[in-house]
Amino acid sequence: MYNADGEPKFEFGKRFRNTAKICPFSSILICGGFGNINKGEMDFWNLETLKEIGKSKFPCATKIQWSPCGRYVLASILYERLKVDNSF
Repeated sequence: MYNADGEPKFEFGKRFRNTAKICPFSSILICGGFGNINKGEMDFWNLETLKEIGKSKFPCATKIQWSPCGRYVLASILYERLKVDNSF
């Protein structure tokens, strides 16, 4: 994370990640590695305290999204990219 001047403010670990999703109703961030990166690992961070609050894993996920209430996360494997093991 960088400040307004472009200087590093905080680092969310030294892991391979290609997805960042902030919950629209709170200050929780999902930092995840999907596709060929890191087997679907997700880290959950509180942006107010800058502390990691949880981890989860969803291998082969192609889509991840917060629920409309902001309480749940939906991860899915979709046919458009993978032809087998489609699930949510």
